[in-house]
Amino acid sequence: MPVLQRFTQGRQSSKGSDIVRVMRKTSPQSFWNWYDDYALSRLRNVNARMYRGRTFRAMLEHLDSLGREVCIVETGCIEGDTANHWSGNGCSTIIFDQYVQHNGGHVFSVEIDPKKVSAARKMVSDRTTITCGDSVEYLKAFHAEAPDLVYLDASHHLWHFQTPSQVHHYNEFMAIHPMLRPSCVVAVDDRTTD
Repeated sequence: MPVLQRFTQGRQSSKGSDIVRVMRKTSPQSFWNWYDDYALSRLRNVNARMYRGRTFRAMLEHLDSLGREVCIVETGCIEGDTANHWSGNGCSTIIFDQYVQHNGGHVFSVEIDPKKVSAARKMVSDRTTITCGDSVEYLKAFHAEAPDLVYLDASHHLWHFQTPSQVHHYNEFMAIHPMLRPSCVVAVDDRTTD
C-alpha cells in the first residue's frame, strides 16, 4: 500500500484535484513521509529559481528541533489546489496544516481576499485558523501565543517592481516583532535563488 494511503484520506475538490488530509495526529515521521512522497513532488517547478522544497524543509526541521507543539503564523493563504498552486505559490497553508496535524500545535493564517479564505478553510483541519483581514493589522493585534515560525507571504511580488511588496513585508515584520522569541524563524516569500 502506498505510504499516503496508510495515514491519509483523500477527498476530491470541486475542481477534481486532490487534497490530502491526515485523519488524526500521527507521528513526526509520518509527516516527513507525507512531505517527501506527496508535497515535494508537487513543489517542483520548471523554473528552478522558484523551488521551495529546501526552504520548507529547513523551516520545518527547525520546528522539529524545538521538541514541542508549535505556533505558526502565516500571512496570505492557499490560493487553490491545482498543480500550479503547489509549484508556483500558495501551498504553504496545506504544508503547515499537515505539520501541526502530525506534530501538534496551531497555524494562524490571515488573508485579505474573502474568496481565498472561504476556499482555504475547506482545505485545512481544525488546527488551522484562517482569518479574513489586513495582514499588518492582524499581526499588530496577534497575541494568541509567541510564534515559532512566521511566514510572510501576503503581498503579491512583482519582479519588475519589487518595492511595494518589500515595504508590505517590512510592515508585517514590524507588526509581529514584539511577539517574537529568540528561537522564532521569520521567512519572507518571494525571492529568487540568484
